[in-house]
Amino acid sequence: RLYYMVDLAKIERYERESLLWYDEHVTVSQRDALILRNWLGSARVVTIPNGVDTDYFFPGDEPEQPYSMLFVGSFGLHPANIDAALHLSRSIFPLVRRRLPQATLTIAGSGPPRSVRALAGDGVQVVADPPDIRPYMSRASLVVLPLRSGAGTKVRVACAMAMGKAVLGTPVALEGIDVVAGEHAAVESEETFADAAVELLKDRQRRAVIGRRAREFAVTRLDWRVVGRQAMRFYEQVPVLRMRTLCEKSAEQVQEAGA
Repeated sequence: RLYYMVDLAKIERYERESLLWYDEHVTVSQRDALILRNWLGSARVVTIPNGVDTDYFFPGDEPEQPYSMLFVGSFGLHPANIDAALHLSRSIFPLVRRRLPQATLTIAGSGPPRSVRALAGDGVQVVADPPDIRPYMSRASLVVLPLRSGAGTKVRVACAMAMGKAVLGTPVALEGIDVVAGEHAAVESEETFADAAVELLKDRQRRAVIGRRAREFAVTRLDWRVVGRQAMRFYEQVPVLRMRTLCEKSAEQVQEAGA
């Protein structure tokens, strides 16, 4: 923990210094943009979200398996996913099964360590390195992401939304995606996660409404074509902004020389 604290201080100092080297900044979330504006003051910061291929991630034809939950994560590079999978299987899922004995949980992702693979059994399936995650998402009643740590935008959330799935996640899991809680996805704290999962698994109509709104959100806000147009508009403005900045600097230099 001490090593990470020291490392964090170094990274933050480097970020603050390196940000001053650039005239334009792009972030993938409003939260990141707010942090940069607090650091930089008047610098120009633009938010362009991460995107998803909504033609590839499309609502599937496979019927949902009743009372089934799916957790998706890359385990090799992200210890937060290991922690979430272990916590989900050991603490949350037993509470769900106490009220819904027929509930099942699938944990799918790349490079699951031995601790995650050992979770298989008693209603829990572990799928290592699935070649295609879409069939698992199609069959899941609910995509669950009870992350307790981590940072950045979770692209798997955007993929699940594009497939019209109801997503239940912690605030950390949905960070960086400007969804309206309860409308495009369900957001719950760690303490209320199991109760929320039970209620959603029992309420097919509510899941369908959330899934439909999630799909609409993904198509209109997160589709690569939409995001691409935002990026192009930004890049097209950069030369103009750069020239304006140079002109302003030159004018300041002339005024200083005249003074």
